[in-house]
Amino acid sequence: MNVYTKIVPDEFDVPLLVYGNGFILQPLSPKYANIDYEAVMESRPILKDIFSDDWPDDIKSWEDNLRYIEEDYSDFQQRIGFSYIILDPSESRCLGCVYIFPSLFEGYDVAIYYWLHINILNSALAYEIETFIRKWVQEHWCIPHPAYPGRDIPWPEWLQRERKTFAGTIANSTDVSK
Repeated sequence: MNVYTKIVPDEFDVPLLVYGNGFILQPLSPKYANIDYEAVMESRPILKDIFSDDWPDDIKSWEDNLRYIEEDYSDFQQRIGFSYIILDPSESRCLGCVYIFPSLFEGYDVAIYYWLHINILNSALAYEIETFIRKWVQEHWCIPHPAYPGRDIPWPEWLQRERKTFAGTIANSTDVSK
């Protein structure tokens, strides 16, 4: 069970199809499981540096990846997290993904993570996508204070905040089993 609340109000029109210059964003759903899995596996060497956690090391199979996609799609439908696949214009190739998740930290409304396929890194298209994501969030989402962990905020700093937050949560919780 997810304990997060909605990160956008009910009246906010969540984008379902977004066209960029040379790419398309759509909600990451099970229908994209094949091309997403292929892109994750091909880009695995660089993803660990971007996300600094167990993902994608814990993806051992197509089915494991599908479970992640199903969870993300459920979060999208509940408006508690938004995962988008970045597609080429023919919608046959995954160029990466964008994730908009609640932030646990004061001062940030959401944490925005994204990765790009290893084959487009350091390209004009990669620059176009990265620039587009920030502008799109700023102009089209009702999110005044986004965080970009691993990009604007170094991973060690973000992870240290995370550890402090979880340690404080555990220390302040009460044992109701007594």
